[in-house]
Amino acid sequence: MEPLELSFAPDVRVARWICLGCLVVGLIALAWVVLGDPTANGNGNAGVVAAWIGAAFFGGFGALGLWGLRGAGRSSLRIDTTGITTSTGRGTVLVSWGELAAVDLWVSVRSAIRNDVVDPKALRTKIRIRVRLAPATENFGGRPDLRPLLPLIGADPFTRAIGVPPPVLSASEDVAEVDRIAQALQHFGGGRFRGVTRP
Repeated sequence: MEPLELSFAPDVRVARWICLGCLVVGLIALAWVVLGDPTANGNGNAGVVAAWIGAAFFGGFGALGLWGLRGAGRSSLRIDTTGITTSTGRGTVLVSWGELAAVDLWVSVRSAIRNDVVDPKALRTKIRIRVRLAPATENFGGRPDLRPLLPLIGADPFTRAIGVPPPVLSASEDVAEVDRIAQALQHFGGGRFRGVTRP
């Protein structure tokens, strides 16, 4: 089997465009309040309040999203005979197979029906994917380069996790990356791989 190498740059680009669009909508609403005449259409104070709410919501969402995605365009995951390598905006981390006692793939899928203006009673799916790591050595947690990895509490024996960005705007519970990552972990990790965990 060839090493698995995933780059999440395309999904990050889509997310950036969505956040940028929200930021632009928020700025337009703000400009309408500051430079325009929101009471001219007869809405009075209601128009001003609605514009401020739109500016705060869309502008805030866009700005926070862009801030959270900084450096994420370089995100990637590689699984090979050496171990697991992940790159984020905070750096690159290599965890060799000799440092791991166990590894699994944790996949959380939550679906809920939400009402919104565009699509009433639409089904929304939120997917979270983590490659969880259980150390084989006591000094594993003391490595300073592990800071980009997610710390885990109450997930014994797993102490750290690598976040895998799910597809943007996915409405399906089936994510092709999950099967590909699981196959690579099983092939290269051997008996360390504990399978796919779905809470």
